[in-house]
Amino acid sequence: MKINFMSYTKGNWNVGAIFPLPTVYVNEKRVASISRELPIDEREANARLIAAAPDLLEACQQLFFAPHQEHFVTRLNDEEMKGLEMIKAAIIKAVGS
Repeated sequence: MKINFMSYTKGNWNVGAIFPLPTVYVNEKRVASISRELPIDEREANARLIAAAPDLLEACQQLFFAPHQEHFVTRLNDEEMKGLEMIKAAIIKAVGS
């Protein structure tokens, strides 16, 4: 799989104010606000998921592209292989290739 490193805002992603709209900040700059069309608990959950996305992507890439990964794959059962394929799909969705 070709690695396409995306250029997203590097830094500390966090959720700021929850009311009236949960807002995601990076390095104290607003990058996203969640629509008020959703219930408040979903807005907050979505904001936290967005704020965690860079860390989740990095963790997935670390696991998927680890130097020992090819030896590791030969020992996986079907359920674990499915999980690895889900990680691959998530990486592709995030980086766009």
